[in-house]
Amino acid sequence: FIISSWNKGPQQIPEFFQINPQGQPLQDVTRLGITSHHLPTALPFIGNFYNRLRASSVARETFVVVGPDHFEQCSGVATTSDMAYKTPYGTLPTNHELVVELSQLSSVNLENECLDHEHSIGVHAAFIKYLYPNAKIVALTLSADTPDAVLQEIASFLSEEIENITIIGSIDFSHYQNTTQANLLDDVSQQIILSMDASGIKLIHADSPPSVKLLVETAKKSGFLQPRVFERANSADFTGNRDNTTGYLNVVFVKSAAFVSYTAQRSADQTH
Repeated sequence: FIISSWNKGPQQIPEFFQINPQGQPLQDVTRLGITSHHLPTALPFIGNFYNRLRASSVARETFVVVGPDHFEQCSGVATTSDMAYKTPYGTLPTNHELVVELSQLSSVNLENECLDHEHSIGVHAAFIKYLYPNAKIVALTLSADTPDAVLQEIASFLSEEIENITIIGSIDFSHYQNTTQANLLDDVSQQIILSMDASGIKLIHADSPPSVKLLVETAKKSGFLQPRVFERANSADFTGNRDNTTGYLNVVFVKSAAFVSYTAQRSADQTH
């Protein structure tokens, strides 16, 4: 087993969803999105992302969670694992068949030990197990210097599987900046995502530029061509510390032309 990164205060995730239940169903289809892994600070922000997923009219059985290899401990530039995740809400199994297929790509290594403490994956294992108790996970970490050719190969593979998976980009954006500078950097990141051209994303913008690129390229290859940044925040919004911050974006990539604003829908729900 890999131990989920969120084992402290396990009651906090259930409490969030009890207070903030899923909103009205939306008539759109999304199988790709981006959110934070910055727990405990960003727990409400991440919770809003999962409520947005739950509102989309899609069944979800396998989650591919893509994030940075924060400590560059894996031997390859792209790494997956066949280990299950032990969470406070039970064990989240791996989709072994998909892991085997993914690891057969020339660019992807199958390793377990280096993912043992990788919180970009473990944080989401807890949310997934709590909200989707019968789901499975596929972990994928990317080195900061993952070549674009590798990302294209993986994006092609994931796009072929898109009808059977949900892809979560576990990404935090600006780091270690005051709020003024952070907002400027996050403006750039938001425009990069909305333009569906991530070639200009750099480490100053996000903790995993390759993960941003992979989400955008997979969305393009699989026809999810409408990126929606439905929420944006900064760690200062939760902590009050405006001098050393982390930026967050909640994003979904939508296939339906008839997109209904999640924020507007939640606001309408709260007025009734």
